Amino acid sequence: MDYKYKFTVFTPSYNRAGLLDRLYNSLKEQTFKDFEWLIVDDGSTDNTEEVVRSYQDEGVLNIRYIKKENGGKHTAVKRGVEEAQGELFLMIDSDDYFTPYGIEGFNEEWEKIEDKESYSSVCCVCKDTKGRIIGTKFPEDVIDSNSMEIREKYGVLGDKAAFTRTDVYREYPFPVFEGERFITEAVVDDLVAMKYKTRFVNKIFCVKEYQEGGLSDNSLKLRVNNPKGTIYYYNQSMEIAKSYKKRLRSAINYMRFCYHAGMGTVEAVSRAKASVLAVVAAAPAWAMYLRDKKEL
Repeated sequence: MDYKYKFTVFTPSYNRAGLLDRLYNSLKEQTFKDFEWLIVDDGSTDNTEEVVRSYQDEGVLNIRYIKKENGGKHTAVKRGVEEAQGELFLMIDSDDYFTPYGIEGFNEEWEKIEDKESYSSVCCVCKDTKGRIIGTKFPEDVIDSNSMEIREKYGVLGDKAAFTRTDVYREYPFPVFEGERFITEAVVDDLVAMKYKTRFVNKIFCVKEYQEGGLSDNSLKLRVNNPKGTIYYYNQSMEIAKSYKKRLRSAINYMRFCYHAGMGTVEAVSRAKASVLAVVAAAPAWAMYLRDKKEL
């Protein structure tokens, strides 16, 4: 497929108009210019559209704005992947921003890879707004692995930034469940990891900030309120995760959220992709479910 740009910088946004200026300014400062900025507005009720139109009127960047009905971040990402005109899909949230060299850095690391067909992504570490590394660095300054192995085998923690080839993302569209507005991005990333490698580099191309009330701030409630997607992910993970520890943890969470969804043990086990693990997981999952009920 012929692409119009090297990168699609993609931002899903929902009622974050007040945060977009910082990201916009960082994009204007980029040393690498071959990109579009694609914003998918997931049904905002604030003045996001007005703000983005003002950026378009400046004529400095190639900006496309799409507004859709509210369906959750994953539906915005799904639409963004469908609409992208860049070869490489670089997602950045509205409360994050790039270093001036950020996109160029991603591009340079990608161009160092000879066998690009075997790779989906380049991933870097990030810092917060106070200059602190988020989570842990990778075990080597450059390491070829995948998103499952880097966490399960090497124990890497914390939020990172990455692009993924647009054609690869199109192989694995986000599952969408009617009436639900959340599913973890890992449901797609794990499938990509089964087939493609990622190059991980200990370089900083992105600065991240968490907003109170954001997705990362409401993990349990989001999963309980979106049981179909949550159960779908953990069912997938207990089957394909690399380590037994991760498969067991996924099985426990699968059973846990099946209980939240009103399923009994027999039904949940019968639907599990790894039924033996699901049986082993039932007792600890029930204990977690009871604890959750006290917290919610």
